[in-house]
Amino acid sequence: MIKSIIKAPIFVIAMISASFMLGAHGEFKKELSFPESHKIGDMNLVRNGHSMRVKRKFGMDFKVYEAALYVSEKTSEADKILNFTKPMFLKMEFIRKVEKDLIVDGWKSAHYKNCQKECSLKATKKAFKKFNKAMVDMKKGGTIDIEINPGKVHVKVKGRVKSSDVIIEDPNFPTNLMSIFVGPKVGDKRLKKGLLGL
Repeated sequence: MIKSIIKAPIFVIAMISASFMLGAHGEFKKELSFPESHKIGDMNLVRNGHSMRVKRKFGMDFKVYEAALYVSEKTSEADKILNFTKPMFLKMEFIRKVEKDLIVDGWKSAHYKNCQKECSLKATKKAFKKFNKAMVDMKKGGTIDIEINPGKVHVKVKGRVKSSDVIIEDPNFPTNLMSIFVGPKVGDKRLKKGLLGL
């Protein structure tokens, strides 16, 4: 009886952890569905890929969020995404609660490894700082919507308690932002692969 009581919490923890971990064959299962298209003004964008961000912690893999990338013309080439000339849209929906500091730390690390254009310029750093400032504590179901245009990025965040809505205007920031997701040294290759539709 005593052993059963002791084991119960461990079993519950294991079950909760499993909901954020691997599927039956070592592959993560997508839990969310994203529409096939998204409209920006009069432009209709198509879904390029649907993927998920996976973070390894304590020797285990956990799903953080799922994301969908929308473009004017589908492509599986990262360079075409980084050198875009038409609007794009990136939507993220969180699978679990994540504190703002952890989100910002992840962006900073990815930005440092993948930044593409004028990375040492004061204006470039200011644009990225404004993006990070827009982050909030996220809950399950919280979203980050990013509308990407040449020279301008519109970020809308809906978090656990707070929300934010900012516009970042900088000629280099759109490419540097997308390099976080499809750059050469991304933290999660599965995320990159999925967003590229591979």
